[in-house]
Amino acid sequence: MKSIRLMLAVVASLAISAVSAQAIQYSDLNLIGVKLDDSRPSYSGEFNIVDAGYNPATHQVNSATAWFAFGDDYSPWSDPFDANGYKEVVRVDLGLANTYFGSVEVNLATILGGNVTGSVLLDLSADGVLSYQISKVSGDFYVGFAKLVAEASPKTGNAVPDGGATGALLGLALLGLSAVGRKLRS
Repeated sequence: MKSIRLMLAVVASLAISAVSAQAIQYSDLNLIGVKLDDSRPSYSGEFNIVDAGYNPATHQVNSATAWFAFGDDYSPWSDPFDANGYKEVVRVDLGLANTYFGSVEVNLATILGGNVTGSVLLDLSADGVLSYQISKVSGDFYVGFAKLVAEASPKTGNAVPDGGATGALLGLALLGLSAVGRKLRS
């Protein structure tokens, strides 16, 4: 009888415990190393997490974060922007619709980063590719790298919400088995 109780306890704990899908992390690092100035005011590139193993048919992206690194060619003697105290500003847009991601004043070493949200995140989830455009607003500076880290999980199909009914029925079944066990012992 003890072995039956132990078995029921194990089955109940396995049935009641929630099984959560593990998040899978994908990343893409683009080493850029170009200077943006009047002769080259913008740079376009793309993140591709398919190359890292992401499969849009079987996974969906839940969250993503992007970072862009910039560096000033700081030279107060040869750079009129640095010598005259002008601000050197960059703008980053993401996705096919060039959705505004952010802008920042570039100093000696500057990183612009944040969460990828909305339709841009849906675009990334759909095919695993996310384009970006880095534009000079003012000044001249170097673009060092662009990095994307995405968290994805397996697609689960059309799951039917449970609402806890399965756990309640399992609990009632265990109570019934316990009552039957007591009745058989007496």
